Amino acid sequence: MRRAFAVISFVACAVLTAATMLPAAADSPAADTSPLSAAAAAAAAALMPNITVVPIAVCPSLPAAEVTLQFTSNPPLEFHNKSSVELGTVHIDTTFSHTRNETFTVGGLMQSKFAPKYSSSFNIVTFEEVPQICIALKSLEIVVNYAPEIYVASEFMPGTCRYRTTLQHEVRHVNTDIITFNEYLPQLKQATQEAANAMTTIGPIDEGQEMQAQDKLVATISEALVKKVREIEQVRFNRQQMIDTRAEYLRSSKLCEGQP
Repeated sequence: MRRAFAVISFVACAVLTAATMLPAAADSPAADTSPLSAAAAAAAAALMPNITVVPIAVCPSLPAAEVTLQFTSNPPLEFHNKSSVELGTVHIDTTFSHTRNETFTVGGLMQSKFAPKYSSSFNIVTFEEVPQICIALKSLEIVVNYAPEIYVASEFMPGTCRYRTTLQHEVRHVNTDIITFNEYLPQLKQATQEAANAMTTIGPIDEGQEMQAQDKLVATISEALVKKVREIEQVRFNRQQMIDTRAEYLRSSKLCEGQP
């Protein structure tokens, strides 16, 4: 995480004052200078508390953070080291119905991996009189990287019809992910920026809590991003399900009928 700080100095104090009210006499006698009166005055002075200036840290209003969101994707990694039986043990989100007389085996699958990275900077307010700070998010750059993995059953040798058709099928899944994420990228940007706009300055806190506060601020934006992604996940699932259908599997099988 890159941490760039804009440091602002701010001092605020609360000053306490007091006044002593003495009753006014109708006929003011001459001042009593006797030893007894002097001792009484000294005792009264000793009972009066010392009034000191107590510094109080107050966080100023800081501007909302600017959030940028970028989507990047890697070419899919291809693996050919698992058999159809092994691939069949992997949980697959999509499903399809078929008749009892039909048997389908898993010839390939695609796994999606989304990895967000955060680069943040903060506004930090320090105080001259107390070891406390106020902290607010200044900017946050989010880069979501998409790294898909494609598995083709080891029974399908590279260059054969079944290998090619299986690979093409899985690439359709990859392209669907990329299209969907790019389509909804503006909504993701809006959700993260709205979360930043709603955030308030943290503090005053002890200087030793700075890193903890930074993590909390970034986590707030991350939670908004994850929440929005979950809303979009249903759209993504529906689109992926349209690829994994009985009709599509029958079509792919017929393309390679009688071929390895």
